[in-house]
Amino acid sequence: MASFNVLNNKDKQALLSRLNNQFGISKIDGSFITFGHDKFRVFTGVITADQISTLKQFFRLEILGSYFFTLEGDGDNDIRLSHDAAIILRDQITKNFVVIDKAQEFDWLRGKDVSLTPDQVKDYELVRGFVVVKCDGEVVGCGRISQDGRLRNFVPKERRIK
Repeated sequence: MASFNVLNNKDKQALLSRLNNQFGISKIDGSFITFGHDKFRVFTGVITADQISTLKQFFRLEILGSYFFTLEGDGDNDIRLSHDAAIILRDQITKNFVVIDKAQEFDWLRGKDVSLTPDQVKDYELVRGFVVVKCDGEVVGCGRISQDGRLRNFVPKERRIK
């Protein structure tokens, strides 16, 4: 069973600052909960962090909240948003997003990595690391831009089209 901890306000603000620097996200309601060292969930229930700690003493809590993001490192652009978090927070995302066309979207939603066009490579040459992927103004997932101009796919298998 994975152990989890509810982050205090100072740690939550530090993570929100990193989310703001990477994606422009400035507000997430609820408590941040960490499972292990690098996976974070958000809980928006009506019980407090102290009450959650008390429940942990008496019950085997294996999951709490919705999975929101993973820290993949300690540098810039190292936060990988979950598919659901990217959709929920889409109105706040103002940085580090890549716009793909319909043909690329078809491959993307099938779980394939996408090669960026020369124009896209030029547009996103300064963007590295994890990004939100959009098509026609809608979020279609999260990916990672590699040095060779490929967009690595992180669409969950259960969300892919066949």
